[in-house]
Amino acid sequence: MIDHGLPEEPIGRVALDNFWGLDAVQSADVFHPSSWPEMLAFARTSMPELVIASAIESHLKRRPFHSAVCRRIFELLGVLREIVLETRDDSSLTPAGVALVQKHFVGDKAWFTDESDRNKARYRDDLTFADPENTGRSIFCPFHGKIKIEQFRIHFEWPRPLGQKQVKVVYIGPKITRD
Repeated sequence: MIDHGLPEEPIGRVALDNFWGLDAVQSADVFHPSSWPEMLAFARTSMPELVIASAIESHLKRRPFHSAVCRRIFELLGVLREIVLETRDDSSLTPAGVALVQKHFVGDKAWFTDESDRNKARYRDDLTFADPENTGRSIFCPFHGKIKIEQFRIHFEWPRPLGQKQVKVVYIGPKITRD
């Protein structure tokens, strides 16, 4: 039991199941990838709302696997997935979807941002990726999710074209625009 409130002004008692050691936490029913290919395979099967480009493997294989980066990738992909789930058939967002975009795409500490106009011009070729669903077509993807550890980025198509519900994730890897 956990006492809620101050000792001199208790609010109530809460029953809380707890892990008692690191072994119990590690054996909990939680998936912990141990490689980039394993992470990508799990992301593709657990987040069908996202189209995750196969070219991402080539960007990641040059980097040693990093579990903290992997956790942050799942956190960011999870937000993109939630936005898809909060998209109506007419491509508009539900109020919850609007709130997600407001929370994660706006402000100084935004998780997702667009490149500056300068970087868009300077790195246009580097920010243009093969469309994972349309061979021979390229898409310009300056929007990215930020991972401070190792300075990784997740580039994706944003805004989505009208009628496209899924989000196309085209790059996961080291920051492209190094200024």
